[in-house]
Amino acid sequence: MSSTALALLILATDTSNSFKPMFPVGLLAWIVSYRNRKDEIGGFLLYFFWSLYGGILTTVLFFFINLQSYVPENFDDHRLYHLFLWSEVPGIFLLLAQGVIATMLLAVRTWDMLRLFRLVMILTLASNVLAVAIDASNENLQDNIGIEGMSMATGIIWLCYLFVSRRVKHVFLHHDWYSAVHHFYPEGAVESNRVTPTIVPPVTPRSVAPQSDKPASDSNPG
Repeated sequence: MSSTALALLILATDTSNSFKPMFPVGLLAWIVSYRNRKDEIGGFLLYFFWSLYGGILTTVLFFFINLQSYVPENFDDHRLYHLFLWSEVPGIFLLLAQGVIATMLLAVRTWDMLRLFRLVMILTLASNVLAVAIDASNENLQDNIGIEGMSMATGIIWLCYLFVSRRVKHVFLHHDWYSAVHHFYPEGAVESNRVTPTIVPPVTPRSVAPQSDKPASDSNPG
């Protein structure tokens, strides 16, 4: 596994609000993604979607586990409560929006849908910047700066991947991945699912001399 792959694996298993399957699950995701690297949605692209949906699942889970944290009665300072909401809620909604648009993207696989998805990712990064600024402005929220910073770094890496990846262009723009994959993986690139019929040449019947119905005459008379 390359250093880049390892870095992406570690970043995708952080405890931020996005892209966070736990480490064993993230490792399994990487193994599955690598084994399916010759498919359209394979390799890093498959790992990205796995991480995204895993992040959404864990975000929703921890939201309900920590639901009391969003109750205003738990805050003595209402200003602090509103700062907390502005720090957390936009990122949660934008992450859910990413999940919806990602599902549509996988269904239609068009360049326009990918551009919309990248726009939502940029808005998510903007919400991360806002969250870091809010957390830094109040000492009671400064413990979240590290988490928000890791989330922002992860989002930047994946956003750059969606902009520069040749696989992404072949899958969503050119729609010719199974032709281009031979240039990425020349050794036995893609096994076709088609069964090539075996052509059996026709058998030419051998000519047989016609036989006479008359009995053969005896060459030795009497």
